[in-house]
Amino acid sequence: MDEFLNWREIDYAPVSGELTPDVLEAHLKPGMSVLELGCGKGGVAVWLANRGADVLGVDVSEDALAAARKRAAAAGVEARTRFRNFDIARSPQSLDLHDIVVAIRFFTCIPDPVRWVNAVEFAKAA
Repeated sequence: MDEFLNWREIDYAPVSGELTPDVLEAHLKPGMSVLELGCGKGGVAVWLANRGADVLGVDVSEDALAAARKRAAAAGVEARTRFRNFDIARSPQSLDLHDIVVAIRFFTCIPDPVRWVNAVEFAKAA
């Protein structure tokens, strides 16, 4: 159980790099607007931006967002990525409409079932 206590320290890019091509690549078109919930250190956001998507990544961790911005800059996709501090489980306000909403490992980080349901409803509306 200890491995889950520091979930913010985990770099999910290797895992998400294996998941996203099969699931998203067939649907992804250059210029599409993508919202990534719980973007963490930006691995998926950069992957999406490298394929032409315009990505808004949201997360509750400022440290993760700083790492995501650095990762996007290093990859040369900072013009296609934006990162914002946002707790979707606590503030289900609008983040504008998007063509695709990505939530890799996001819902496992919400322990309260009511907040989880609110976040799912928000994601379906985004």
